[in-house]
Amino acid sequence: MSADGPLWVRAPALDVAPRCVLVVDGVAVSAVAGECLATALAASGRLALGVSPAGRPRGLVCLMGTCQQCVALVDGRRRPTCLVAVRDGMEVWLTDGGGP
Repeated sequence: MSADGPLWVRAPALDVAPRCVLVVDGVAVSAVAGECLATALAASGRLALGVSPAGRPRGLVCLMGTCQQCVALVDGRRRPTCLVAVRDGMEVWLTDGGGP
């Protein structure tokens, strides 16, 4: 992988897995049905999942729900994205506005 390549990629075995579409900040995103939402966001190029009070980007840290760095608004509820399984039609807001 070159320095200009993607920072996060799915395992090739997932190329044949069932897909679904979720909406992230108003944009349709294709994902693997049932995969971890944090992984789906990273695979779609969204590594910064929010902003700290100091203005620094927040992203994936522990991937087990402890650090709360990946919290987003998922279907109207604040959830750690690393603990949420992707499903078709899911609505996710990474921005503080939580909606349009």
